[in-house]
Amino acid sequence: MGPTFADSRSEVIWVETCSELLAVYSSTPDNVLSRIITGDETWIHHWDPNTKQGSMQWKHGNSPPPWKFCTQPSARKVMATIFWDCKGVLLVDYLPQKTTMTGLYYGELLTNLRQAVKEKQRGMLNRGLLLLHDNALVHMSRVAQAVVKDIGFKQLSHPPYSPDLTSTYFDI
Repeated sequence: MGPTFADSRSEVIWVETCSELLAVYSSTPDNVLSRIITGDETWIHHWDPNTKQGSMQWKHGNSPPPWKFCTQPSARKVMATIFWDCKGVLLVDYLPQKTTMTGLYYGELLTNLRQAVKEKQRGMLNRGLLLLHDNALVHMSRVAQAVVKDIGFKQLSHPPYSPDLTSTYFDI
């Protein structure tokens, strides 16, 4: 089975993306890595154990023991959005329960990211930040793209998803 149109188109996009990244690096090789902020979302397991220490109550010595209604710990998944640069984590956001990640929510996250950069990395905003995130629909929405432009970030291209290169996303 020979290469398909989709395979060749993906290769062209990969080459274009790499060429753009090389051009950005060539223009300012000394500080390009210190200007990149990367962001990604991941699902994490949230476990809230009900320990004896956490459920202790003040009582008299002859009082009956308290009733424990919840004997099983609650386990659930929470979506975490994390932004970091070469010096460490800049912002972690946990999506509230029963909330959907939308372009508007992501735009607010980017605004919060700008504020976090302003507080944690003084002077970094003056260097011209480069935002690197994947091509998720939420990231490419009109609202999110408008916020990226309004807050003064330059968005780096991200190549299309390729399952052979993202093995860290699979549960082991």
